[in-house]
Amino acid sequence: MSQEEQDIIQEFVYESLDNLNQAEEDFLSLEQAGGHLDFDLINRTFRAVHSIKGGAGFMGLGKIAELAHIMETLMDQMRKGVIPAVSRVTSVLLVGVDHLRAMLDDVAINMRSKRFIKPCPTSSPRASPRRMTRPKKTRHPLPLRQKPRKKTP
Repeated sequence: MSQEEQDIIQEFVYESLDNLNQAEEDFLSLEQAGGHLDFDLINRTFRAVHSIKGGAGFMGLGKIAELAHIMETLMDQMRKGVIPAVSRVTSVLLVGVDHLRAMLDDVAINMRSKRFIKPCPTSSPRASPRRMTRPKKTRHPLPLRQKPRKKTP
């Protein structure tokens, strides 16, 4: 990995951690509001998580992008009034912030130890001898037979 690529990833990690710190404060404010939805606050946190998702997707950090997308969807449901902004929901979002922070910390640690290797999009995880972490569970190439569902009367 070139120095320029390392610098880009490092900047992404720093910027994302700043966004997460702000999002965490905003989620705590939402939680304290007791169900009253502050649209400016939720829009700001939505944009922060959206930026993390976009950057992670661009750099091939799929798990970070996936979690950010789930959080983004949950916040969008709050904005639309589908789910209320209650402490249960904001607690889930805060757990998401903690997990994103941990994953970003892992990226930073792996970069410092020179173990961060961007996977080649054309190779399978098993074909690459230079894996950063344990291999992902792969799905069976052919669909396995499923047990027939019991019909309820």
